[in-house]
Amino acid sequence: MSVNPSRRSLASRVAFAFGISAFGYAVAVVSDSIFGSGVDPVGALFVAAPFGLVSLLVAATEISLVAVALCVAVLGFLVGYGYYWDASHDSSTASIALLGAWTPGIPCVLAVFGADMLVRRVRRQAREM
Repeated sequence: MSVNPSRRSLASRVAFAFGISAFGYAVAVVSDSIFGSGVDPVGALFVAAPFGLVSLLVAATEISLVAVALCVAVLGFLVGYGYYWDASHDSSTASIALLGAWTPGIPCVLAVFGADMLVRRVRRQAREM
């Protein structure tokens, strides 16, 4: 019985997923310290929560590393830009920018995941022909 080397073990996927969540929280905390938005650590956890969706997809599915990298890059940009926008604008609604990782970020992650699964299915069907 041979083992497919491309499949990662559950333990490695969970460890990688934890690393993604920790990275997302670190991006939020570092962005807050750079831009000085004044969001507390619990608030940074809320802002970085969409990274948890990527972590869940990594732990539970066979999402590709390219798709993970794209999702993490997009979410990292949205989190950083949200903190920048909050710190650089005096509007009373500037803090709404911190939801940037939620409102466009989560649909983007789901779209990348869907596209990744579609590409995997097409490649699998092409190999079987």
